[in-house]
Amino acid sequence: SLVRDESRLMVLNKKEKTFYSGISLNIGDVDRQSYFEDFDENEDGIIGGIGYLARWYFYSAGSFQLGINALVESVTMAEGEYSYSYLDFNVDQISLVAEIPIELRFGIPLSEYFAPFVSFSLNARKYIYGWFKYEMENSWLYNDATEDGFYESGDIDFLYFLGIGIEITKHFAIQYQWLISGIGWRSGYDFNYDEDFTNRFSMDFAF
Repeated sequence: SLVRDESRLMVLNKKEKTFYSGISLNIGDVDRQSYFEDFDENEDGIIGGIGYLARWYFYSAGSFQLGINALVESVTMAEGEYSYSYLDFNVDQISLVAEIPIELRFGIPLSEYFAPFVSFSLNARKYIYGWFKYEMENSWLYNDATEDGFYESGDIDFLYFLGIGIEITKHFAIQYQWLISGIGWRSGYDFNYDEDFTNRFSMDFAF
């Protein structure tokens, strides 16, 4: 009938939604060269938090995604014997971090509901505020100490991730990302991340 044909035409002409926004949860491991140049040991720990995401689809399973995340990082900054003495020195750090991830996803729609994908992302992390605990063993000259304060304006890290994941009905996605390359700055000193031990796991909820 004419009514049925018109209804079918309306369904065919209906535009598929291309913009989604929501929240993202993420957690990962951190491993990088020590902020203290005289230590051979790397800094290692965890980082995680929550954020806002905005996603645009350029085909049914391919998208461009931006976000802003609020993260908390906990690492052991330096551990071991100092180069110029027999002092055992340890620095634990907790930091508040703002992160902007920029991500491209390329997926294969297996059905209306499932689409595995690969991703490439650049994550810029701005370190904002930190708490530091210094512990010194075998020392008759120095005492344990704590301090806190704002990071310098140039204390920013750039990390490049490659990821794999699966998207479910565009409203939920999980993925695992491993580091391709990463570099950071602290007080004008640059350092590299360890690609073998730095990774990221995320869950996205979009509507």
